[in-house]
Amino acid sequence: MLLPLILWSQNSERNLNSENWSFKKISDSNWLPAKVPGTVHTDLYNNKIIQNPFFGNNEKDLQWIENETWEYQTSFKISKEELKNQNTILQLEGLDTYAEVFLNNEKILDANNMFRTWKVEVKNNLKVGKNNLKIIFKSAVEIGKAKAQKLPYTLPEKERIFSRKAQYHFGWDWGPRFVTSGIYRPIKLLFWNNATIENVKYEQEELNEVIAKLNFKVTVDCQFAGNYDLKINGVQKVFELKKGSNVLDFTYEIKNPKLWWTNGLGKANLYPFEISLSKSKVQLSLKKLNIGLRTIELVQEKDSIGKSFYFKLNGKPVFMKGANYIPPDSFLPSATTSTYKEIVQNAVDANMNMLRVWGGGVYAEDTFYDECDKNGILVWQDFMFACAMYPGGKILCLHVLCILEIPIFLIM
Repeated sequence: MLLPLILWSQNSERNLNSENWSFKKISDSNWLPAKVPGTVHTDLYNNKIIQNPFFGNNEKDLQWIENETWEYQTSFKISKEELKNQNTILQLEGLDTYAEVFLNNEKILDANNMFRTWKVEVKNNLKVGKNNLKIIFKSAVEIGKAKAQKLPYTLPEKERIFSRKAQYHFGWDWGPRFVTSGIYRPIKLLFWNNATIENVKYEQEELNEVIAKLNFKVTVDCQFAGNYDLKINGVQKVFELKKGSNVLDFTYEIKNPKLWWTNGLGKANLYPFEISLSKSKVQLSLKKLNIGLRTIELVQEKDSIGKSFYFKLNGKPVFMKGANYIPPDSFLPSATTSTYKEIVQNAVDANMNMLRVWGGGVYAEDTFYDECDKNGILVWQDFMFACAMYPGGKILCLHVLCILEIPIFLIM
């Protein structure tokens, strides 16, 4: 089958953050300039509608914001060349929290989770020329109250426990109550043709002084069945792909590997990897990541008073020294890349080797985890629920875990 040249081109993306965004309370008629990523609170402040949220008692005067419905909109142009791409995905990396998304007046998404990325195929919704994007954010407070009323019993903490939303937004002992809404992470258009790498996972199958063996599982979405080349750091294999989702296994070996160590024990060695997918010598998709080679063990052995609880890194017991990481700002987009770098550097300078990402905030930005990788900082990762009795039912087991703040232990 002979395909047009465009179908063999490399994937591309387009950031919609820089378009002219505006916002308003849904009952108002006047639109005001908005910044994306941003929050309704910071947009109101930038337009001088409210005073500095952190000054004096202003927090109390700004509680009305959380009860309103807010509307954001922008327009962007699509060229004939862009529309020729076989697949176009609208990727919304952070919507806070209950959001209805409309593209050219057609609803394409109902979002209800602040912690995840949403992807919608929009090729058939787009047109050459001007396209309109609108997002309506409903009040998480009002929705939470409505859900609470449906329960046959009453739970503490009121409305906050009913939403997949940063719990600290509802107020904490260390921070004010600003129940935000808005587009707090980037929005992108992703264009791809023929095939694309959706995800890359890896398992460390063997590690010693002589060799390290990694097994990569590469998920590829394929539009046209056929033979494709998958290359990892110059090592290439041919795979026959079917139309739809494919999971490719690829074993990669490293001789005389350098281990990853925590701050204070050695160098945080990282190996860069490039995973590329090609067809007829034309690169279609590319992913990059850094991997630290190490072993980690949780040691729980019986002793005279119960059992131990400590970690071994590369066979050596490690005394953990660390701190609790909370979100660096009430309004998340206000924290810059340098903010996250400074947090990790402060931990390094204090001779720490672990940071706990607290369960009442959000999963940290990639920059934070990348800096932990580079600087030998382990991450103790909580689930994103904290300090409350959450409603039971079909997901009771999940909520029990969340109440206890059971961590996902990540070795960065």
